[in-house]
Amino acid sequence: MIERNVKRIIDVNLNRACEGLRVLEDIARFACNNEQLTLTIKGKRHIVRTLFSDRVTGSTIERDAEHDVGKKPSLFEERRSNLLDTFTHNAKRVEESLRSLEEVAKLFDIQKARNIKSLRFAIYTIEKEMQALLLSRKGLGKDGIYVVLPERKGTALIALVKCINSSPVAAVQLRSKSLSDSRLLLIAKSMRAITAKKMIPFIINDRVDIALAAGADGVHLGQNDIPVKDVKKITDFSFIVGVSTHSIDEALRAEKDGADYIAFGSIFETSSKESAIIQGIQRLKELREKVSIPLVAIGGINDRNIQSISSAGADYAAVLSFVSDAKNPDRAVRKLYKNFKRGKKRK
Repeated sequence: MIERNVKRIIDVNLNRACEGLRVLEDIARFACNNEQLTLTIKGKRHIVRTLFSDRVTGSTIERDAEHDVGKKPSLFEERRSNLLDTFTHNAKRVEESLRSLEEVAKLFDIQKARNIKSLRFAIYTIEKEMQALLLSRKGLGKDGIYVVLPERKGTALIALVKCINSSPVAAVQLRSKSLSDSRLLLIAKSMRAITAKKMIPFIINDRVDIALAAGADGVHLGQNDIPVKDVKKITDFSFIVGVSTHSIDEALRAEKDGADYIAFGSIFETSSKESAIIQGIQRLKELREKVSIPLVAIGGINDRNIQSISSAGADYAAVLSFVSDAKNPDRAVRKLYKNFKRGKKRK
């Protein structure tokens, strides 16, 4: 015979574990579209439901939700910043509940306690696999056009972003060497509000501080900027970190350091950087074979040569003047995207 208070502990922790597993299952199923993990988590949830069916019956009779002294949620329990945060909290909820059930089971069934311990360790493995899966899903938007903004007055830049906000844009990058910090931050916040409406990733060039203050999705670093690993220390998992590279060795090093994407160029001659070393299509193909993270081709790209970029394996084409100098930037982006997709099909 198991005493009443023990039944209450078992009942509440069975519910906690199953509720948490349901959240994990839904994330695996609907957010990650991963069939294997979905079935694995579902199977564990069914096992939890039957853990004490052979020894404990009528535990629900002992519930007293109305007078439960711990039912009031804490602020910590209510706050979630992203999907990984939601997943992590619920995985811990499951693990802690199983630990409590394991300890209670030791009162009357050592073998059951051992089985629950094995189940708890299985959840640790699921947690690790799901975290890796969620971390791998962050990054830029749909493949295609990564728009780099020119050096212009803030009002002109904001007007340009508004013009292309409904275009098939993979990301918008703001970079400026001439604006004051306060002005740059103000413009960045305005652009963040515009791009957020269409869920377009918004990237700040060089300035991690401005990117964080403006709520941008990420930062783009040069070879002489703060190292990727140091940016990772002060940002969360969803913050995108891209790196400009000008050789295959630099690109490989950026991937090793933890960059989320690599910008490689200049692929063609470009008026925006006269001293740029021309990499060409062949080196782009070589790099594609050596790196696994997203690859952004940059430098001199227009509607005539963009097909060769995508057919060479680039995931994105970074474009500046072809879009910013166009009479109709929205139309320019759409034309680039159409030709980029043609190159993908040709590949």
